[in-house]
Amino acid sequence: MGVTGAPPSDKLEEMLETQPPTWGDRMRAEGRAEGRQEGRAEERREGLRRERKLLLRLARLRYGGGQLGSLSAMLDRITDTDLLEEIGEWLLICDSGEALMARLRQV
Repeated sequence: MGVTGAPPSDKLEEMLETQPPTWGDRMRAEGRAEGRQEGRAEERREGLRRERKLLLRLARLRYGGGQLGSLSAMLDRITDTDLLEEIGEWLLICDSGEALMARLRQV
């Protein structure tokens, strides 16, 4: 079912591939890039939230919940994943909840 005057299909594909992107193409590409960026930021926030939740849970298991009331607020302010990992190590090193809180106050 050929159309008179239409280029062969392989030529048509080549023409379409070499055409500069249209405004719509650019907008879609820009939207995809923004979506990926927002997705990565959301993943990072969710990862931080999970790390903080785990640290809080481990601290309560190790030291009890009474003296760690402000631990959650202190952890919520931390956005550095390396520091959160280090705090996880402190849970193994610190002998008491007070020692852990004192160390956190120095951050």
